[in-house]
Amino acid sequence: QKLSPLGDFFLYMILARTGKIGYIKDKMANYRVGSGIWSYKTAYERNLKTAYTFALLIKTNLFSEEVNNILLTRIQSFLKRFKQKVDIKALEKLSITPSIQSAIFDFFLDLNKGPSNKTDLTFKQLIRALKKKVIRKIKTE
Repeated sequence: QKLSPLGDFFLYMILARTGKIGYIKDKMANYRVGSGIWSYKTAYERNLKTAYTFALLIKTNLFSEEVNNILLTRIQSFLKRFKQKVDIKALEKLSITPSIQSAIFDFFLDLNKGPSNKTDLTFKQLIRALKKKVIRKIKTE
């Protein structure tokens, strides 16, 4: 079983399923920027890890459709924000459930203004096409 890169958030989400949670307005701790592992990651790396944690939460099948849709929307927001940086390896990592595959598929169809009928192109065909696009981009640089 894969471990979540954001273990505390993953745990909080699981715990929230079993009972009420609350918010404490007071500052309970300090975080020093530049002194931890997270601070040395790029914005892309941090957001990819967060998106992957959302994907793992969806995979657990422990949450309602509403919560899963929120998590899917957050994954799509990651893709939208980092559309120029996201690579095939990241897409394959995130694509751990059919619902996430579909969300990624829809995102790239909209982004590339591809066929309007999803049956015209499978997810694997989309990944292959994106790989070819990346290879062509590398060759021209």
